Amino acid sequence: MSAMEQRHVNVSGEEIDQFIANQSRKYTVKATNTSVKQFISFLQATECSQVEFYLLPPEILDQHLAKFFIGARQSDGSEYEPDTLTSYQRGIDRYLSEKGYRYSICRDTVFKVSHNALRAKRCDLKSKGKGNKSRAAEPLTDDDIKLMREKKILGNYNPESVLYTVWWNNTKLLGFRACDENRKLCLGDILLKTTTAGREYLEFSERDNKTRSGQYGNVRPYAPKMFAVEDKSICPVETYKIYKDHRPDDMCELHSPFYLAINYKPTTQIWYKRQPMGKNKLESIVKTITERAGIKGRKTNHSARKTAIQKLSEHGIPPTQIMQLSGHRNVQSINSYAVNSLNQQEVMSDILTGAENPRNQLMPMPQRSSPAAVEPLSMSTTT
Repeated sequence: MSAMEQRHVNVSGEEIDQFIANQSRKYTVKATNTSVKQFISFLQATECSQVEFYLLPPEILDQHLAKFFIGARQSDGSEYEPDTLTSYQRGIDRYLSEKGYRYSICRDTVFKVSHNALRAKRCDLKSKGKGNKSRAAEPLTDDDIKLMREKKILGNYNPESVLYTVWWNNTKLLGFRACDENRKLCLGDILLKTTTAGREYLEFSERDNKTRSGQYGNVRPYAPKMFAVEDKSICPVETYKIYKDHRPDDMCELHSPFYLAINYKPTTQIWYKRQPMGKNKLESIVKTITERAGIKGRKTNHSARKTAIQKLSEHGIPPTQIMQLSGHRNVQSINSYAVNSLNQQEVMSDILTGAENPRNQLMPMPQRSSPAAVEPLSMSTTT
């Protein structure tokens, strides 16, 4: 084999298509497939068409789409949410684009009938109360965290509380994207290190994440870290050590999955099984711990990330610095998280009301301090 043959690989058209497909965003692909499946199911049920819908002329397809937006129902016969129908429109549009369809059902005026049908259907559903319930994840308050620690749901108490606390610390302090980065995490991705002054910290070595898979270059500008504190009950490094010490020896390799299934009846100092925590359980941790604590509201794994961003915003950390930890690509994304907390809303209400003892006197706003010298980090690593 020549040097030129070694440097370059001949790639076929089929391989190009396969490579692009493999790198496509899996969540978008899933949404597209769901949209197409629902539309085809509707067409078959109503006998609107006997041919592939991407072969239909726009005038005919427009009529079928209008009927779909107005007449589609869920499997139990109930109406869809307004945003679900809009999502279906976009998914079908992506599918048609992949098939080389000449028009966009979302943008082109030739689909005026279906545009109007969808708009009218959304208004009708909203008038019936659909789409009015917020589905945004809510952040947790300091009182929520305190309650979970008091009830030993979080803390260094048992196999379950330790694992939940490690997950919470990783997501909140390292700026994790709650589901994907946690699910892909290996033990060797987080290393125990020490500063030149002797303070221990955990450092996350970032790899490709979420649906971006390196193609947008949004890797964080520095390796996120969480530092040890004197109070062992809340120290993230201490909890990490406890978690690692109670893992099976053969699950302490760098490539071992970070989150292991819990052994609820351990007979030894080994608290965890030789298998990763199940995907569904891992992706519902916040829901599990908040329900056990009796905390109300819509709490999901995304609540941990939202809690972190809101907490930093409340303490005057600039959005440009927060996004370096969270991995967001623009400031507007951070601003969408930084909704006024309940305490901040109390402050503003008291000020506007003219209360004699406004809450802001009890909770002063944080003051910006002058930049402090950055403590140098050593290269020592504990595995």
